[in-house]
Amino acid sequence: MSMEVEKIILYVIIISCGVCLGDLLEEQQTQFEAEDDRSVKGNSSSMDGNKECLVNLQLNFSNMGLRKIFDGFISSTGLTHLDLADNEIAEGSFETFEKLPNLKYLNLAGNKLNLATFLESGVHENLDTLILDRMQSLQTPNYHYYNYKADPTHFNTFKIGTKLPRLSHLHLQDLQLGSISSPNWAQILPSLTHLYFSGNNLKHSVNQFLLEIPSSVRHLYIERSEIESIDLKYHEQLIFGSKVDSLITLSLDENKINCLGSITRSSMYYHTYHHLQENCHMTDISQFKDLEFLSISNNEIFRLFDNAFEKITKLVSLNLSKNKITDISDTIYKNMYNLELLDLSDNQLEKVSGVCELNNLRNLNLDRNLINVVNSEYICSSDSLKSLSLSGNGIETIPADTFNKLTNLLELNLSDNKLAVFDCQSTTLKNLLLSGNKFQTMENILLANQTFLHLLDIRNNSVNELKPFLMQFFIEERIVNVQRLKF
Repeated sequence: MSMEVEKIILYVIIISCGVCLGDLLEEQQTQFEAEDDRSVKGNSSSMDGNKECLVNLQLNFSNMGLRKIFDGFISSTGLTHLDLADNEIAEGSFETFEKLPNLKYLNLAGNKLNLATFLESGVHENLDTLILDRMQSLQTPNYHYYNYKADPTHFNTFKIGTKLPRLSHLHLQDLQLGSISSPNWAQILPSLTHLYFSGNNLKHSVNQFLLEIPSSVRHLYIERSEIESIDLKYHEQLIFGSKVDSLITLSLDENKINCLGSITRSSMYYHTYHHLQENCHMTDISQFKDLEFLSISNNEIFRLFDNAFEKITKLVSLNLSKNKITDISDTIYKNMYNLELLDLSDNQLEKVSGVCELNNLRNLNLDRNLINVVNSEYICSSDSLKSLSLSGNGIETIPADTFNKLTNLLELNLSDNKLAVFDCQSTTLKNLLLSGNKFQTMENILLANQTFLHLLDIRNNSVNELKPFLMQFFIEERIVNVQRLKF
């Protein structure tokens, strides 16, 4: 067995015993290096054979009470994944990991490193994922930022100087940062595509942050970051061909955005215009022209302006759940030709509207709104919609022809409503969810395609008998969920 193998085994034993890695191994380092030199000189062919066995080595030293790491604490060409999360590491530099040339994944989340100095210099050619979330002792320079709408604001920021040419995923979450910067992103992080920046403080700096991130970023997550508005119209000359212009994914969940789009004074009364100006924190996302996935869930949105999405024609998935939306214009989705998934659950909508323009929509979620009327007037003709969910509304009746125009509908969720009678003439349904309604007899559930139905959920109703056709489901090994029926 080579000294390199013995060294790694010793590291594992030491850490398993909960001993500080840095304190013990500093004394052994010189001896190991000397013995390694003799071993290499004496039996290089054997060494090479053992190294070939150490391919894709993964070490997990998370939550072990480690306090520091020193340069070269592990030296291995086979180590690809190293997890040091949730320790107490406060000392160390990025040069520590340069003797791990094939390292691809490094997790240092939940430690006490000073990121400003840790990422000040160093190079790693192969690192793909770097996780630096939840640093407990973040010491970064305060940045004095002047906002023309607010008082001068201080927020934490730092410059990244470490060269990571193959890094694609960078996690900098829950650090209370207001920005990051670099003298030259093209040299420092030329391959960065995914930036996870949630749990920071971008209330006064989000516009600047969006203009300073690397132009290579395609997927951006800035959730839980105190964002009230985004408005880049004053920076249009800096946007085209870079930065936000090339984003594909943008997640703004759990912020404080309350209005989406921009106000056009000519389209509304004077008092309405000024009322909205006083109460709306405008978020204009029209500059994000390449977006395919947009999530603004769990914000405070109460107003969607007609122009909110007019320039985002590539959008495939839109999540506006858990907001305060009461009404949606019939024309708001007119340019969203590619939208396949729309989530409007947990809002305050009273009707289904606007979806007639969405010719490629496959999944529509309207759970837990205030919809109590559903009929063919609101359900437009569609051969693309596969799944429709209206659970948790106040629906009492649904006309028999309501879903006839949905020629390829496969799943319909009407659970937790107030239905006592349901006549469905759709012949394409595979899954029908009717749990938590007011059915008292199966005579009141009329299904045109019961032969092809795969799943029927009638839990939590007051059905007092099971009709013969239900037995056919059991015989054919289809699913009928009848738990907690109130016979």
